[in-house]
Amino acid sequence: MSEPINIFGAAGAKYGPTIAGMVIGTAAKYGLAVTEGRRLSWRSVFADLLLLGMLGLLAIAISDAAARIIGVSVGTDYRVLIGSLAAVSSDRLVRLARDHFLKRVDAELDQLPAR
Repeated sequence: MSEPINIFGAAGAKYGPTIAGMVIGTAAKYGLAVTEGRRLSWRSVFADLLLLGMLGLLAIAISDAAARIIGVSVGTDYRVLIGSLAAVSSDRLVRLARDHFLKRVDAELDQLPAR
């Protein structure tokens, strides 16, 4: 009999590099803050932990879009890189996604007929 497909193995192979990249990027972000003399608070660490889920989704979407554009699958190294860049630039990336979302909502609302 053949081995059943291990869902955790398949998910780990696809999302593991992105998660590893996000851990590396978050560590780099905090390392940069410490070397610049900024103090880390529990509040900022907690806020970053809450953002990691959305950042992971954005990193996966970016790497999948890059794979579609170039026509080949994105390798593990690039998924780690994209995940770490997403974590390092989390503040800007979340602000950019929020602004883009709000512009889309406003455009859709403008197209609705007035009542």
